[in-house]
Amino acid sequence: MALSVRQHGLVKIVGGGIAYALVWYGVFQQGDFGDSRGGTFYIIAMGAPGALALVGFVEAATGTSFTKLEEWWNNLSGWKRFLYGMSIVIAFAALLFGSLLLYGYSTFK
Repeated sequence: MALSVRQHGLVKIVGGGIAYALVWYGVFQQGDFGDSRGGTFYIIAMGAPGALALVGFVEAATGTSFTKLEEWWNNLSGWKRFLYGMSIVIAFAALLFGSLLLYGYSTFK
């Protein structure tokens, strides 16, 4: 039985999340990020399972495989890629900084 794109995305989210948790567990068993035994390597090693989980999230949310989305993106003209890309960056920056401001506001005494 073949899995749908959304189910593949869910598998990637779960697999990436488990791998991410295992890396975190390994980091804390070794003594946190700051030691001289590879603190930067730990941070880099967390990127791969995190990226896999994000790809799975995109596939599960859109119902389209990541390679098809990549083809669609690459077929856009340059100015459209620029506008869409900047819109995505601005939206996520506003979300990030807005949530930080709300957190700071809610904890301010």
